[in-house]
Amino acid sequence: MDMGITNLRSDESGAITLRMSANEGVEFTEYRKEHARYWYGR
Repeated sequence: MDMGITNLRSDESGAITLRMSANEGVEFTEYRKEHARYWYGR
């Protein structure tokens, strides 16, 4: 059953930033995905 819950893990994602607002809900960014090294896509 999919409840729309995202499991965030700092050991895989690095630093995780959460931004919460009444209008947009919860938004998160994962450092390693935002700042991936060029060799990660190999």
